[in-house]
Amino acid sequence: MGIGLRSTKPLSLPTNRGIWKRDPRMSLYCNLKNGSEVTVTPTGDALRLLLSRVENAPVLLDSEANIAFLCREIGLRLFSFLLKPKEELDIKLSLAAVGVGSLIDIGMQNWWEHSWALM
Repeated sequence: MGIGLRSTKPLSLPTNRGIWKRDPRMSLYCNLKNGSEVTVTPTGDALRLLLSRVENAPVLLDSEANIAFLCREIGLRLFSFLLKPKEELDIKLSLAAVGVGSLIDIGMQNWWEHSWALM
């Protein structure tokens, strides 16, 4: 239970001193605007389709196009956890350069396991 988490000031204002506003664990709350609901998008159909094909034919991972697609999908999920805009995604950056910490690592691991469990 939490009391007093809601702020009347927008989170983007420097005068908003909420200590949790940059915490990835509060990302859903940060995206709430005027009572609107936030939906978490499930794994995309294209990713699910590729994963099911790779399970039957691992040689598909040798394709440059499939590697690029997987890198982009993983990067997009990572950026959603980090609350970063997808336009800044650069798959050539190291995880440390992007800002991945242990909490993000756990979230990514759970997402990856969930993606395979859906198949």
